[in-house]
Amino acid sequence: MENGLYQLGFEDAGGQRQLTEFYALETIPDQKPQIQVKGPPEYDEIAYRPQHTIPMQITLQDDYGLNEAYLVATVSRGGGRSGEV
Repeated sequence: MENGLYQLGFEDAGGQRQLTEFYALETIPDQKPQIQVKGPPEYDEIAYRPQHTIPMQITLQDDYGLNEAYLVATVSRGGGRSGEV
C-alpha cells in the first residue's frame, strides 16, 4: 500500500453506485520484533533431571504489538541425537 487518498465505493440494492469522501492514508514501515533472552548462556550444558526448571526471562517488543509467542527448545540426547521439546 502506498501513501495517498482513498475512497470506498459500493453499489446499493437498487444498483446505484455510492462513493465516500476521500480519506488520506499514510503507511508506516513495520520494524522487526526485538527479542531479549536472559537465561543460561548459549550452548551451556545442563544436566537433565525430571521436572527440571530452567530459569530464564524473555522480553519481546514490537512496534505494532504481539499476539502470540512460543519457545522451541532442542534437547541433545548424546551420541549426536537431538530433538525438539
